[in-house]
Amino acid sequence: MISATTYGLNQQSQVGEVNYSFRLNWMKPLEGILKLNCDGAVSKENVASCGRVIQNSDDRFVVAFTGKLGMCSILKLELWAILHGLRILVNRNLGHQVIIESDSSTAVRLVNEGCFGSHPYFDLVQEIKELSNQFFLFSYYHILREVNLVADILTKRMMVLEEDFFAYESPPSFIYHLLLADNYVFLSI
Repeated sequence: MISATTYGLNQQSQVGEVNYSFRLNWMKPLEGILKLNCDGAVSKENVASCGRVIQNSDDRFVVAFTGKLGMCSILKLELWAILHGLRILVNRNLGHQVIIESDSSTAVRLVNEGCFGSHPYFDLVQEIKELSNQFFLFSYYHILREVNLVADILTKRMMVLEEDFFAYESPPSFIYHLLLADNYVFLSI
C-alpha cells in the first residue's frame, strides 16, 4: 500500500492505456525529528546482515551501522535491525523524537500491534517497545524497498565484509549517491 502521508505520490495515466508512474521518495522528517531506516537480508550463503541509517530533518546523514547476525529468520533479522537502531539512538543520546521505517510490513505490524507471549519473537518485540518508550515521540512505518535504498545497500554491503559490525560516522562513498537517490525514485508500472 502506498500512503500519501508516508510517500510523495503522484499518479499519471494515459487514456486507453494501463500505464502508471509513481513518484516515490524518502521523506525527510519534520524539524527536530530523526529518521531511522532499517533493513535486513539473508544471503544465499545464509549470512544474515542488517543495516541502519539515521538522518535528520535537514536531510543530513547522522550515522549508519551495519552488522552480521548468526543464522536466523528474515523477520527476526528485521526486528533486530530496529532494536539495534533504537539502541544506537539511546546510547548516543541523539534525540528524543524519532520515526522508524522498515520495508518489513510484518516487523512494523508486530511492533505497532504487539504479539502474544507465545510468539517466538515476543521478547524481542517487547524490548523494542520498552526502548521506544524512552523517546518523547516515536512512530513506526512500513515503506517500500525502493524508498529504503540506503539501508538496503548497507545491508547488502555488510554481507561481503569481514567485520561483524561496522559504524559509519560520515557517509561512505558507496552510499553517497544513494542518499540523493533516496530523495527521488520513480517506479513505473
